[in-house]
Parts: sequence; structure tokens; C-alpha cells
Amino acid sequence: MVAVYDGASIWFAHDVDPAGFPTVRYGAVNVNNNTVATAFGFHSATSDDFDASIGIGLGPAGETIFVTWAYTDAPNGVATSNTVDTVAPGGGIPNLIGTGAVLVNGSSTTQDRFGDYNSVSIDPSASTGTCAVVTNQYFAAGGTWRTRVARVGNCAPQPLVTVPNLTGDTPATAGSQLSAVGLFLAGTVGVTDNLCNNLGTVLDQNPEPGTQVSPGTGVTIFIGQPPPPPAQCP
Repeated sequence: MVAVYDGASIWFAHDVDPAGFPTVRYGAVNVNNNTVATAFGFHSATSDDFDASIGIGLGPAGETIFVTWAYTDAPNGVATSNTVDTVAPGGGIPNLIGTGAVLVNGSSTTQDRFGDYNSVSIDPSASTGTCAVVTNQYFAAGGTWRTRVARVGNCAPQPLVTVPNLTGDTPATAGSQLSAVGLFLAGTVGVTDNLCNNLGTVLDQNPEPGTQVSPGTGVTIFIGQPPPPPAQCP
């Protein structure tokens, strides 16, 4: 079994054998209420599907699920091959039956091994969490083992956005301004406002206004507080 944690759920993928042939099962355990949601993945009604891996991309739009596994279909003459399937944000946990993209077709072999690993790693260069790097081992023609590395999903570069000027905003207004341009409020820190000009509002921020950042970047705001006694605000 392979498992990853996204801060709220433990996502997993593993092999099961519910009807006489290996099938992939994936899903998530919600650690807040201990509920489990699962679905199946397989290539066809006659395929054996195994050696699954899962990756969860976190982005402003939600979670993107990547599941990769190996499959073979002996009745139809398909040697062990590798596939990857993707569930877009908001897509839930659906059954993945014949919907995946075949990354590489393997070759027939008399060996009793079919490839020892599949893996999914979320590509950090895509801030949307919609891009992953998938690695699969397979048996190639000529009796050699090879590794296929593929970049999958929506990997297009995202245009940068400009951090707005939040000076003088309340925390609620600052959060709304950031959300409107695809950013989010990463934290609020109280700082002394010796001039008493920004009590309860944004005195400073990081990144600074006008900075070009990737969508989904967090911005920390610093909220003015009265100076300690004996100083007093007018």
C-alpha cells in the first residue's frame, strides 16, 4: 500500500482481488471524522491491475488526484504495461475503469516479474497542484528492463499575479482582496504602531505590494496595535 497525507485525509492506493483478478483500490481516510471513501481502478474487464501509487496535488482550486499502476491482459495478448489516471478538483473519488492514459506498453517475457515500482510525485513548479511526475518500470523489447518517467496533468506555466497593497485594510478586507487575485491570507501578526495610524488594520505585509508571485501564494499581514504604556495614542 502507498499512502500520502494532505493535512485532512490519508490518501492510499493498493491492490485487491475481489473477483479473481487483481484490481486497484484507492481512496481517503478523513482523520477528522474517521470516515473512509474508496473506489476501484482497472484497465478492462479482463485485465490484472496491480502495483499502484497515488499522489495528491494541492492547489487553489482543490485537490488533484493522480493514480498510476501496472496492468496486464493475458487473454487479449497485452503484456504488462503502465497507466496513469487523474481526477480533477471537485471530481470526488470515482471508479477509474478504462479511463486512464497508457504511459508505456511493455513487452512479453517469460520472467515471473513484471516491474517492481510505480511512483507519483507532485511537480512543485506548478503552483496549481495539477502537474505530477510519474515513474514506472517496465519490461522492454529485447529482454531489457527500462524506466519510463513522464510529466502528466496540467503542467502549463501559470501567469504571475501582482500582490495588492493591503495597507489600511482590516484582516477581513485583506483576505477578500487576496482571494480576488488568486492569493490567500497566510497569517496575521500583531505589531506595535507607534504612530497610531493603523490600529486594527494592515500596517505592513509580506510579500510587499507590487511583488509578482505565483497564484496560490500566501501573504502575511501585520496588524497595528497600540504602543505599550506609558505611550498613548491620541
